[in-house]
Amino acid sequence: DKYYAVAMQSNDIDTIKDFAEALLEVSKNFHFRYMQDFSQTLLDKVEVFDIETIEEMLVRYEEIKKLLRTQADL
Repeated sequence: DKYYAVAMQSNDIDTIKDFAEALLEVSKNFHFRYMQDFSQTLLDKVEVFDIETIEEMLVRYEEIKKLLRTQADL
């Protein structure tokens, strides 16, 4: 969450890349395929500077995180 908060506040492409790389590593450690795909797509969008999609994905990440927490509480 620390990387995510910094990425959202800074809008710095390198910070967003750091967040995506950290997310990819964690998702691989937990064998969470959906998040692996999500983070790899985010890295791909960072590589081509697709700012609009990057912004959309960062917002979507927050929604995914909330959904996962809700499901974990069931």
